[in-house]
Amino acid sequence: MSNDIPNFNLLAVFSAVMEQGSLSKAADQLSTNQSTISTALARLKKEIGQELFVRKGRGVAPTSYAQSLYEQIKAPINELNGVFQSMANFDEQSSERKFVISAPEHLQWVLLNSFAALPNQNLSLEVFDQPDNDERIYEDLLT
Repeated sequence: MSNDIPNFNLLAVFSAVMEQGSLSKAADQLSTNQSTISTALARLKKEIGQELFVRKGRGVAPTSYAQSLYEQIKAPINELNGVFQSMANFDEQSSERKFVISAPEHLQWVLLNSFAALPNQNLSLEVFDQPDNDERIYEDLLT
């Protein structure tokens, strides 16, 4: 295996195949086709240099390496999927999220005025001053 981290999309495909137990079911889950799934698995196999699945009847069975890999990546994959899902479900009209932004002083008033004009008053904004020069940034990092 190289020192490079495999492409996230390949790991997501791998995870779907592990969960579904078949390429066609994984393709359905990911709204793609079986050929795309097969190609992605071949790319992942090449990237990590390990066999991932063996044919078993009409489906596939994971190798011991694939089982081990899946156990290590399933929680982070699920967590990332949750992040993207929550972002997709964001409703600016009903959200009560707090936004924290760092901006240069000359942009802070623009941000605050724009934010105040939003119809949802349940949102909150906290703005931190961002230094305008490199020397001040360096000093702030040291403190």
